[in-house]
Amino acid sequence: MSYSDIAIGRRYQKKGILRRRIIVRSVSIVVISLGLYYILLGIEGSIAPLFTVSSVKIAGLYRLKEEEIISLSGIGSGVNILQVDLDEVYQRIKENPWVRDVQIRKELPVSIAVEIIERRPEARVAAKNGTYLVDNEGMVLERADMAYDFLPLIKGLDHIEISPGKRVDWKNAGEGLEIIKMISSDLTSDTHNNPVVDLSRSGEIKLLLQGYTLRIGTGTTRDEIARFLDVKEEINRRFSGPREIDLRFPKRIIVRQPGGERGIG
Repeated sequence: MSYSDIAIGRRYQKKGILRRRIIVRSVSIVVISLGLYYILLGIEGSIAPLFTVSSVKIAGLYRLKEEEIISLSGIGSGVNILQVDLDEVYQRIKENPWVRDVQIRKELPVSIAVEIIERRPEARVAAKNGTYLVDNEGMVLERADMAYDFLPLIKGLDHIEISPGKRVDWKNAGEGLEIIKMISSDLTSDTHNNPVVDLSRSGEIKLLLQGYTLRIGTGTTRDEIARFLDVKEEINRRFSGPREIDLRFPKRIIVRQPGGERGIG
């Protein structure tokens, strides 16, 4: 046998040894990985009860009930707190139109804290399919019952249908409500019960109060309302009974009564 034959044989022998080492290492890695996997499964099974949700703490409720929020959250008994997806819980709770915002956090090992910020009804909207409560963003909350008759009523939207969870066009309605808030503290208590915001005419907002009807244009400024408040006492002295006060004209206030109209300012 020549020297070259011996060298070739040695190379083949080294390659065989190398292949066997690779195979052994691969098998060892698989065996070790499987072992670790089953060990971790056993550990998880033994500690899982330590992270089972035992309480959901709800705060910030005014109208809503705890049972409603827990049901919406989808967090049932026996759930592992580590597997609770807070983003999903957030989206589910936000489906309730009364919920403006919600904050959720895990309090390890077994509690979840939920803080609700509720919407508050600001007015009633008379729509084609009934009268509904809305908040200050125009979010429809639910059908209005007699318990909310003290809230301002928004008219002029009886050509549309609305439903909870949807929004109504709020620009003019919100403007009317803001003006009511501005003047309500300046009017006597018997002149601003159950105010009405009438949006029937395009480009005009009519506020119906007991003893007053205010006609204003859309985009009315605070200065114009302040101008009315400055002459309110004069109007009360000069005019008695129901009256319509027109604020649509620059630098002039028109007071109308059945006997005619007069300008102020």
